[in-house]
Amino acid sequence: MIKTGLKIEELKSVNDLISLKGKTAFITGASGGIGRASACILAQAGANICITDLPQQQQALDEIADYLSSAFGVKTMTTALDLTDEEGIVDMIGKVAEEMGTIDIVHSNAGISSPEDNADMSMEFWHKIVATNLTSNLLVSRESAKIMRKDGHGGSIILTSSMSGYIVNRRPPGQHHIVGYCTVKAGVRQMAKGMAMDFLGDNIRVNSISPGYVLSGLHASWSDELMDYVTSNIPMGRFSDLNEIMGPILFLASDMSSYCTGTDIVIDGGFTVW
Repeated sequence: MIKTGLKIEELKSVNDLISLKGKTAFITGASGGIGRASACILAQAGANICITDLPQQQQALDEIADYLSSAFGVKTMTTALDLTDEEGIVDMIGKVAEEMGTIDIVHSNAGISSPEDNADMSMEFWHKIVATNLTSNLLVSRESAKIMRKDGHGGSIILTSSMSGYIVNRRPPGQHHIVGYCTVKAGVRQMAKGMAMDFLGDNIRVNSISPGYVLSGLHASWSDELMDYVTSNIPMGRFSDLNEIMGPILFLASDMSSYCTGTDIVIDGGFTVW
C-alpha cells in the first residue's frame, strides 16, 4: 500500500481540476436565480448545457441558452416539462442524452414554495410540494444515473436542498412557519446521501447544497419589514447573492470534489450555527 502523498510537482493544476470541457451538464429549475447561476458557472468551466423548467418558462430558457452559447461558446439545449410527470422525465432524459451525446453532470434544482405552506396546509398542496421538491429529484437523478451507467463514465449529481432542511425558518410573531418546505428539503439531503451509497460502484457521486436566503428574485414581493426581520437573524447580516452560490456548485460538479459523495454544503451566512 502506498503510504506517501504526491510530490508537489505531481499535483494537478487547478485549471485541470475545475475544467468541465467536453462534459454535458443538465440543470432543472433553470429559469430561476440559482438554476440560472448554475448553468452560467458550469458553462464558463466549459460544459455543454441543457436547461429545463416549466413550459411557461420557455422564453426565459431560450434567452439563457442563447446567452450561454454566445458568451462561452458551448453547445446548449432547452426543454420544458412539469417535473411531477414521471413518464415525461424518462422521455426527456433520453432525448437530452441523445441530442447532447451523454449526461455527465446533473443539478436537480427545481422546487417551489408558497405562503400556503403551514401546519394547516391542504393535502393538495402537501402532495404538490412533495412531488415537485422531493420526488422530482429522485426521478431526475435516477434516470440521469442510468445514462451515466450505460455510457460508463460515471458523473456528478447535485441536489438543491436548503438550510430549511436543518432548521425551521424564523418568522415574525403571529406569522405561520413553513412546514412542508422544511420537511421535503430535509428529505432531499437524506436522499442525496442514500443515492450516493447506492451509486458508488458506478463512479457516480451524489451531493447536495443547502442555500440560506439568496437574492434570486423570489423575495421581490416581500415587505421591507419582513426583509429587515429576516436579515436581523442572519449572523453575516445580509442575504447572499447568486455569485456566492456558484462556487459550491462548480466544486461539486468538477474533479475538485472527486473524493466527496453524500455530503452537503451549507451556504447560509452562518444562519444554522445558532
